[in-house]
Amino acid sequence: MKMLLLIISLIAMPAFGFDQADLDDFLDKGRCVACDLSEANFTGLDLTGSNFVRSNLDGADFTGSICIGCNFNRTSNVGALFTAADLTDSNFNRSDVTDADFTDAILEGVNFNRAIGR
Repeated sequence: MKMLLLIISLIAMPAFGFDQADLDDFLDKGRCVACDLSEANFTGLDLTGSNFVRSNLDGADFTGSICIGCNFNRTSNVGALFTAADLTDSNFNRSDVTDADFTDAILEGVNFNRAIGR
């Protein structure tokens, strides 16, 4: 169900910065290592346990998303929106979160070890 909602939301919006092949890989596997998902719209989706290691998430929108236990290790999240997202136990180790918006996000247990811009 969550993948269907993601597909619908991403098909309905015009393509911006993300690479369609990378998005398809993420949708198929629930992970996308070293992918370009910049400016992708994940608003309100349940992405629990997703793996984004070494991916470009610049400008991506995770507003209101459930990202419990997600792995954002070594990602670029410049200007990404995590407003009101549940990031409980997620990992942003060595990530760039410059100008990312974490307003009202749930950050319990989040690892920002060696993250820059936080």
